[in-house]
Amino acid sequence: MSPVGCVTYVSGRSQDEFFDDQWSLIGLTIEGSIGNFDVVYAGSYLDRKVQGVTDYTDYSYWYDVYGTTGYYADLHFADTGARTIPNAFADPAECPNYPTPEDPMSGLGGCTFDPADVGTRVMTGARFTNDDRYTKTNHEIRISTDPTKSIRGLIGLFSQKQFHDFEQHWQVLGGVATIMQLNGGGDPRFADTVYLNSMYRTDRDTAFFGSVSFDISDDLELTVGTRFFEPDVHVKGFFGFPLGFQGIWGTDGESQCDADAARVGTPQEEVWDIGATDAFNGQADWKDKPCLNVDKRQKESDSVSRVNLSWSVSDDNMVYFTWSEGYRPGGIQRRPTLGTYLSDFLTNIEVGWKSQWLDNRLRFNGAIFTQDWKDIQIGLTGENAITLVDNGPSASVDGIEVDLLWLASDNLRISAAAAFYDSKLEDDYCCYDDGPDGIAGTADDTPLAPKGTRLPITADVKYNIVARYHFPMGGFDSYVQGAFVYQGDRDSDLNQFTGAITGVLPSYSTLDLSAGFGKDDWSVDFFISNATGEDAPLLFTQECIPETCGDQRYGVRIRPRTISARLTLDF
Repeated sequence: MSPVGCVTYVSGRSQDEFFDDQWSLIGLTIEGSIGNFDVVYAGSYLDRKVQGVTDYTDYSYWYDVYGTTGYYADLHFADTGARTIPNAFADPAECPNYPTPEDPMSGLGGCTFDPADVGTRVMTGARFTNDDRYTKTNHEIRISTDPTKSIRGLIGLFSQKQFHDFEQHWQVLGGVATIMQLNGGGDPRFADTVYLNSMYRTDRDTAFFGSVSFDISDDLELTVGTRFFEPDVHVKGFFGFPLGFQGIWGTDGESQCDADAARVGTPQEEVWDIGATDAFNGQADWKDKPCLNVDKRQKESDSVSRVNLSWSVSDDNMVYFTWSEGYRPGGIQRRPTLGTYLSDFLTNIEVGWKSQWLDNRLRFNGAIFTQDWKDIQIGLTGENAITLVDNGPSASVDGIEVDLLWLASDNLRISAAAAFYDSKLEDDYCCYDDGPDGIAGTADDTPLAPKGTRLPITADVKYNIVARYHFPMGGFDSYVQGAFVYQGDRDSDLNQFTGAITGVLPSYSTLDLSAGFGKDDWSVDFFISNATGEDAPLLFTQECIPETCGDQRYGVRIRPRTISARLTLDF
């Protein structure tokens, strides 16, 4: 990634970063017959382990700038050390007689801590660590009738279970004050942790599907099908802040445990007596977590269908009409207290053709379609830069896609493809409170994106063309090839307010070149990817919400110019 844009202050990286992804996958397919029916079983098992560390210096810096008084940095302090700026948690001017009997959780100012215990900031130690384990098992069985019959059918059953055990820490190396730590301090597992996600997520998906095809005539075929599905998501574990941050920086975390019982005999006993509930299992550790404060499940069931009518105009040409539905399952928010989001559905109406011309030396295929998208799932960055998913309004996508393959000669092959899209919201995506005092209802609500707004990320136009020329040279089978790709500009965000900050993703084009030669059972290939050195972002990312980070954004670049070679030996 690379910085895109210009700001007055840019913080660097202070933590070494790494990402380690190890996985194993096995699969099994069995094909056979039972009587007059063909039977196919397919199953697989995935085991994946992911570990990594991400620097959080930018994240810390920008939230501290947003706080203006150093408030955010005051979350990260050690037990000892000199300070030149009063700490927001313990300003000596605000609490000369610490502790005070009234409301120790009053927020900024007040007497949350003894000023003598509040030491030096340790912002530069901020990092995010993840230790994730994934498993996925799926099974599918299909039973179909004789494909040569004029009426053909298929039924099937699909089952999948995905399990995600994740432990993710937002840490400040160098020491979070003992009084601020999880489990009352003294637990080495959480010594540097400001925020913890430690949960089990289980996704179960089951589906029953079937289809029937009819030969209306020798040239006309009708297929109808449907799929009944049931996604089931269950999240259980702990997430949130230590009790020391409750009421000041967040409400999720240990405040949802039995806080009173937890603090007996700890440095926090006299401070954190705030009447937290024991709605779950109290403060007792639950499977290496401070407690159980998340146990949420969402289950849905619905169906999608498909109708297709195809007409073979000749042996080399056919046209078709398709009406189909698709969906994406809903789920539970990354911050579970913010609820769930539902499945979104897309209805597609499409007319297309597949054709061959010039004695099969020219192939030309294409489709014209219109799509109606209901309850679209919109990803957005929420409080503390935690990603959320929202069900938005309806949208439409109209488009044309075409591809062509031409054997211009026995040696020259040219292929090309193009796509044109018109995507937009069909309703307002509401709403943004523009009241002068920030209180909802004090002024007219302004849509985050009004009706007619173009959908983000997807360009209106994109196309490519590839030419490959084969020729003999010195007894070798040789070739040269060039591939040109163009993609138009794209909006970076559906939200018009944040999109105005992050900007538009510019259009770009790339040229890839290759050449090679070979003989018998070996070959050598040479490649130049992105030969022109195009430097364009595929997408923009930020360490926090644009309202906080401003135009400090990062562009994930296309692959830079890369020169490589490959030797292939068949044996």
